[in-house]
Amino acid sequence: MEIKTIAVLGAGAVGSYIIWGLDKKVKLGVIGEGERAKRLQKGCLINDQMYYPEVWSPTEAHGVDLLIVSLKYGALKDALKSIQTIVDDHTIVMSLMNGVDSEEIIGEAIGKEHLMPSLIKIASRKENGYRFDPETTIATVYKGNIIKNLIMDCQSYTKYRPNETTGGIFVSWRRKEELPTGA
Repeated sequence: MEIKTIAVLGAGAVGSYIIWGLDKKVKLGVIGEGERAKRLQKGCLINDQMYYPEVWSPTEAHGVDLLIVSLKYGALKDALKSIQTIVDDHTIVMSLMNGVDSEEIIGEAIGKEHLMPSLIKIASRKENGYRFDPETTIATVYKGNIIKNLIMDCQSYTKYRPNETTGGIFVSWRRKEELPTGA
């Protein structure tokens, strides 16, 4: 399945990294309603640059190809109704949250078949927006029992590449302009 639309639920430290990495690469939106939507519409300051992803309600995001959940753990239970509204039969859900049972909680609400087990390692801080060092931050998402870092060209972010030997799916990214020469 080719990923063409991505919604991010939680535009904090981890969500900002996702917005930074996928900006202008796919149809990308952040989920917000009410006051949160108004704040998000003013933009997200990430590493001293302002980003303006689309802001979608859960209803407007219904049926996206990929939902990335990057909330604080304590906000998950209140967000389950929004997650249920966003997800349809083909939606893949990645939880990049702290907490070892977030995928289990989400899976109980929407069905485990939608989940792609995943993780992210990011050192960021909230200081005049969100800040992280792209040189020391690698995001790795995976399906299967093996984690493998694979730096991919930005144009390939949205295509899952099966690993022939394990059958797992691995994706890791950095922005193209920051890839080492020849990568």
